[in-house]
Amino acid sequence: MKKTLYMIMLALAFAACTNHPKLPTTYETAGTLPLEDAFRYNRLVLCASSYDADVFLSSVNAMTDDGILINIDGNANRVSAIAQGPRKVVFIVGMNKVCGSDLDGAMKRARNVAAPINAQRFGLSTPCTKTGACMDCKSPDTICCQFLITRFSRHAG
Repeated sequence: MKKTLYMIMLALAFAACTNHPKLPTTYETAGTLPLEDAFRYNRLVLCASSYDADVFLSSVNAMTDDGILINIDGNANRVSAIAQGPRKVVFIVGMNKVCGSDLDGAMKRARNVAAPINAQRFGLSTPCTKTGACMDCKSPDTICCQFLITRFSRHAG
């Protein structure tokens, strides 16, 4: 039962990482936490475990014709795993994310299409959830905290 609850909490906590001052250091002590603290702990465990994965599966917020990838993140869990995580990163990218050869166009798509949709999906209170376009906000709920532009990888795999 305890392991099942732990796995359910990991699945529910998939979306984000959170720092917490009272995190336990082992799974056994995590079971003694209040439920809210246990969710925070499991988000941290899940995010940390992504670095040890054989393959990291992701998508992009936008991409140019020549393969430059744009990713925007609110907690850095996804962009940090892409930049310095597992040896292999696999991107699943739909043609709706390809924005021609213009890097500025790809950045506009990431900020004015992907970010507002994601902020709405997460139920955040940002100007873009109301307007549908980036307002270049510094709202406490902003998901536009880290920007990663990937144009090339020198590492095989």
